[in-house]
Amino acid sequence: MNQSHPSLVYKRIISGILIFSFIWLGPVTGLNAAQTSFAEVTAYLDAGGDSYQYQSMRFLYGRLDKGLNQLRDWVLNLAPMMQPKQRSSVESVYRVLKHFLDASGIEELSGYGMSSIEKNPGFFMNKTVLYKGKSKDTGMLWSLFGKENHALNILNMLPVNCMAATSFELNLKEFWSHLMTIPKDPNHPDSTPWQDVFVKKFMEVTQTPLEKVLDSLGNEYGFCLFMDDSQKRTLQIDPQNSLSLPDIALALMIKIKDDTLYQVIGTLLGPNPAISEIDMPNFKMKSLALPVPIPVKLVPSIACCRDYLILGTSDSLVQELMNIHHKESKGLVSSKDFISLSEGISSEGVHFYYLNSRLSGMVSDVLQQISSNPKLSSAMPPGLTARLAGLANLGFSFTVSKRTEEAFASTGWSDSSTGIFSMNPLMITAVIGLLVAIGVPGFIKARDKSRLRNIRSNLRTIQIAKERWAAENNKSTGDPVDLKDLSPYFPLKSLKNVSGEIYQPNPVGTEPCAMLSQKIGKHNAGSEFKLSDPLMD
Repeated sequence: MNQSHPSLVYKRIISGILIFSFIWLGPVTGLNAAQTSFAEVTAYLDAGGDSYQYQSMRFLYGRLDKGLNQLRDWVLNLAPMMQPKQRSSVESVYRVLKHFLDASGIEELSGYGMSSIEKNPGFFMNKTVLYKGKSKDTGMLWSLFGKENHALNILNMLPVNCMAATSFELNLKEFWSHLMTIPKDPNHPDSTPWQDVFVKKFMEVTQTPLEKVLDSLGNEYGFCLFMDDSQKRTLQIDPQNSLSLPDIALALMIKIKDDTLYQVIGTLLGPNPAISEIDMPNFKMKSLALPVPIPVKLVPSIACCRDYLILGTSDSLVQELMNIHHKESKGLVSSKDFISLSEGISSEGVHFYYLNSRLSGMVSDVLQQISSNPKLSSAMPPGLTARLAGLANLGFSFTVSKRTEEAFASTGWSDSSTGIFSMNPLMITAVIGLLVAIGVPGFIKARDKSRLRNIRSNLRTIQIAKERWAAENNKSTGDPVDLKDLSPYFPLKSLKNVSGEIYQPNPVGTEPCAMLSQKIGKHNAGSEFKLSDPLMD
């Protein structure tokens, strides 16, 4: 029977308990209306609807602080046989969580409320509020995630075929400053702080100071999913089964102050003849076509245009987003459906999320294809069909969150009173996870096959060079040779390493091989891949 390593067991125990302890808050008791912020919170809500809730949060910080301490003690007492290094790791996790809890601003919270009312048949106005009162903004909750409302520029960049999108405020520079104040490990006072190690490593890899990159960010981020029903793609699950999916595209948008981040990513990409570039005064873009078997036209592209940096799965998508941003073409916000959906919703805020009901239609279609084909159903990863069924119930939603002097308040429309809970940015992650679960196995297989093909090409180059070297130097079967002898015969005078493999030319008359540094397909790390070996089983 296989046994997990003790350190892995401890990590799993700790992770599971931490997640559970922060989800469970328990009911707040012993309060009356005079002691709570009931009146202030409910002033933001709609009474007389389908849902109406208030929850005092006065004791939330104390509960979390007490629970965190109990959790640490419980874990340490649960495993008295822990090695000193493992116990130190538990204490380190506790210090980090305690530091962020103290700096979070949760102590300022006094109440939470939500309401939902059906204004028109099938149209529910949903509201939520996280209330702190007019206290000082002393915690990360109030400083990292948006201090002031602003125009939702990312929303104004979206094309009509956007299926799901979200944007949010996040001050990464301030977040990093909080990370820098995490106390050092008292058991290792002379050790180099991990923050210093990270800063040094970042500089080595990117050739750019971390502080310069953080200074270049505009603190606004967006993630979007797009779907074109008119373009269908076939996703091969296995040799006998496939799925028909619409053309899907993804994009990440980042508000910037200058092109520092674009230059850093360009440095990481390095020189590559397969990358096409556009370099104009107000627009720069790099693109790389990758023919892989996933339901996405994959031409990874990164573009920089004054105030936004966009990373997209295709160059055409990036160009479209930029055109809409510059008002050269119309986007989602000008469509009739969105104008109706956004009625009564502010055009300014610190966060929004949007969901188009057509997305659930796409998921339902995929589910129908799977359920009607027993072989296809059996080929699906475990649990995928159940996840699909959950996503097929998604409807429509559009919500904007605003910052007031007293609270974070959200207002939005959805097709149900439960949309206030189910339609959130994590839904977008779930959809992407679904696509990954379906497409990644095929992508990995294609990637591994491509790597082995390139390694085989290098081996063929070695073999040809060895034959020429042997002929010109009167060498015979069994004579030794090394790569230095053969390099003058290589077309580019050297070989381009694929994935850390080590090439061995082997004696004249025998085939060369590559010692793999990592698992590729069914070829394990440390094994030899020969010129005559098949690419994939």
